[in-house]
Amino acid sequence: LERHLEFFNTHPYVASPILGVTLALEEERANGAEIDDTAIQGVKIGMMGPLAGIGDTIDGGVVTPLLLSLFIGIAATGNLLGPIGYIIVEAAFMWSIYWFSYKLGYEKGSDAILNILESGKINQLILGASIMGCTVLGALVGNFVNLKLGINIPLGASGPFNLQTQLFDTILPGLLPLLLTLGSYFLMKKGWSSVKVIGLVVAIGLVGGLLGILA
Repeated sequence: LERHLEFFNTHPYVASPILGVTLALEEERANGAEIDDTAIQGVKIGMMGPLAGIGDTIDGGVVTPLLLSLFIGIAATGNLLGPIGYIIVEAAFMWSIYWFSYKLGYEKGSDAILNILESGKINQLILGASIMGCTVLGALVGNFVNLKLGINIPLGASGPFNLQTQLFDTILPGLLPLLLTLGSYFLMKKGWSSVKVIGLVVAIGLVGGLLGILA
């Protein structure tokens, strides 16, 4: 127990193979094999970083945004299948990864996992997942980010000129949501936390709505 109280941090989806390998090592040690504390901790610490990058890319960049884009659209219509379906599908994906990766680590050992990491296939998977994740997030921005101007410029007898419908929607529809997304991304790259960015967006929305700048 003391041995496993040391620092260990990785993506929860891919922690299972590491725990499987660790359990196999502990079992061998309990059966009399000469395995010291350093070897067991070295396996955990050495694998948690590379696997965390894989889990973050595939889960945070592809699976979760893809499922959310699908089931949020269903939930927006008032269908209860939206939230329930997301929970079921996400849980099924999560538990399948848990089980099969745990069995891989326990039965095949760290060598099998390292061979997968060193084969180059993981890099190809991460690259493909990154591209797909960017595509999914781009679709989410187009579908769910909504920002419109409410400014009307009086033009005399011809009536008011609406900046949103007669300018932005004509030249480049979706420009303002794109700028809002890129601006939020820029602020987060500058070190802003997501909470601060959300707070700024809410403040701009409130002030812009009260002044009639935003529709």
